[in-house]
Amino acid sequence: MKLIDIYTENKSHIILWKIEEDVNYYLERLKLTSYDYAELDKFLVEKRKLQWYASRHALKQILKTDEVVDLQKNELGKPFINGSELHLSLSHTNEITAAMANPYYRVGVDVEHIKEKVKRVAHKFTTAYEMELMTEENEVAYLITIWSAKESLYKLYGNKKLDFIEHIKLEPFTLEKEGIIYGKIAKDNFLKILVINYRLIEDHVLTYVEDTT
Repeated sequence: MKLIDIYTENKSHIILWKIEEDVNYYLERLKLTSYDYAELDKFLVEKRKLQWYASRHALKQILKTDEVVDLQKNELGKPFINGSELHLSLSHTNEITAAMANPYYRVGVDVEHIKEKVKRVAHKFTTAYEMELMTEENEVAYLITIWSAKESLYKLYGNKKLDFIEHIKLEPFTLEKEGIIYGKIAKDNFLKILVINYRLIEDHVLTYVEDTT
């Protein structure tokens, strides 16, 4: 079931899809390639396959096509459509998947389930400065939003070996139902200051970013 359909000023289209259907629902609507079958063979858990199907279905909703979509990943794991210049990003949890596309700009999208266990690993991806405006009441959602914002920046960057503390930094923010966060990617000769959008939806956080510079 479609939860959110977002069109941005920069021509991005984002769909957030709640995974409520069974495998047959998606199989009736997807035309799989040999690459797809090879990808599916890597998954040992059926639930992970369901998430894969849902993410491809969400992308097809953006593309508005019934034709075969030759979706692949490059050597760094970034998705692309063979023969297309469209910039893509995908994300999923056990319950929700997100797809984002833009014809002009690099993008990154992430969706995360708000869970208490994030507090145990917060030291691996946050700094004291980034948590300056966090309160006791919103601690878990705030930490998840930081993680998700950095994931979106990581996906936009498109290369691996980014440290979430050393190379990706955020300005402190006041957590609302939706808003923006200022973030920076700085590594070697690469430097980008970007605006990350976020929304709290049910018990999840959605973040997305566009590189219009």
